[in-house]
Parts: sequence; C-alpha cells; structure tokens
Amino acid sequence: MLKRPWKEAEDSVIELPDIEPKVFEVFGDWLYTQRVLQNHDNWIAPSDKPKSISNEHTQKVELLLIKSYVFADHFLVTHLRVAIYKFLACQLTKRRDSPFHETIIFAFDNLPSTSAMLNLLARFHCAFWTEIDDTKNGNIDKCQELPFDFLLRVMVYSSKYRDHWAAERNVHCKCHSTWLSTGREGCDVCMPLPLPQGEGSAVEKSCKQAFKWSK
Repeated sequence: MLKRPWKEAEDSVIELPDIEPKVFEVFGDWLYTQRVLQNHDNWIAPSDKPKSISNEHTQKVELLLIKSYVFADHFLVTHLRVAIYKFLACQLTKRRDSPFHETIIFAFDNLPSTSAMLNLLARFHCAFWTEIDDTKNGNIDKCQELPFDFLLRVMVYSSKYRDHWAAERNVHCKCHSTWLSTGREGCDVCMPLPLPQGEGSAVEKSCKQAFKWSK
C-alpha cells in the first residue's frame, strides 16, 4: 500500500480504524519479543482497589487478550494467535477460574465457530465456574447475554467432565422417597430455598453441606 499511488503512500500512514491502540500494542510487543508480555501493567494500569474485592484489572487484561486474539485471527498472524491461546490457558489454569462473561461474549461475537479459542473458553467455564463466581466477579448482568452457541458447548463439556456417580447420588435424595411427607418439593440439600441478595456465604454453606452429604 505504501508503494502504490494511493493516499496511504502519500501520507505514509495506514489506518486501521477498527483496531484499538492497546491491541496494536500487544501486537507490536509480540513482533519484537515473539512472546506475550508477562507484565500486564505495561498495557493496563492496575486498579487502585484491593485485589480481594476487585478483579477489574484481571478482567480488563483478559478482554484485551481476547481482542488481540481476534486481531491475530483476522489478520492471519498464526504465531501470535497460538501464543495468546497458550498464554490465556496458562493464566486460567493458574487462577483456577472461569473466563469472564465479557470475554466469552466478545469471543463468540467475533470469532468463527471453528475457532479453538471458543472450545477453550467453554471447557474452562465447565471446569472452574461456580454460581458464587458471578457475584464475586460482577458477572450477573452479563449472564443473559451469553451466546447460545457457548451454552450448547458448555452442555456437551459438562456431560463429559461430570462425575456421573456423584451426580446420581445428588439426584437420588432421601426426600424423594414417596413415603416421606414434606411441606414442599425437595429439601434444603437437593433444592435449597432462594436466599436474599448479599448472603453469598449462606449459599456457599448450603453448597458445602450438599457436597458433604453426596460424599
């Protein structure tokens, strides 16, 4: 483009209007180093909030990585795409955490259905997601925006990863016995009543009780 009789050659500038500057920074860093930088603070300044009450910085970095992956996929930068795939997989494994919903939504909206990254996100969601995570990570508002294709993949992977013996013990609860009369369907173990918002600790306690019973 810079050698042809076009506007770009006259200005010595090629505009990429749909690419965020920080995404191009990741690309530029990779061009020089051939690896994804370990120090994320070079891209995004960390949050001032204590890490225990805020995952804002981690969420921004993860979204930047997935945007950079989309960039590499669109512009056929195969080695950058592979580097980000492996880096994100290592980060999620180290955190023992599921991807943020915003990351999942952006990936499924901007990558082809055959992309390996889509399966990676679904697999890590199945491996590490818990209901409490949505409250902790501020993901509740994004739940309803999760793509249908993602939810289908989660169903498939869930069936593969599930401990079928433990699952069967959970559904065969004692309260299901026909001779036992109770005032409602289920019991506090297999079907705990909804709790008011802000009682995450109580939800966690109920989950631990159910898990202990199933063991």
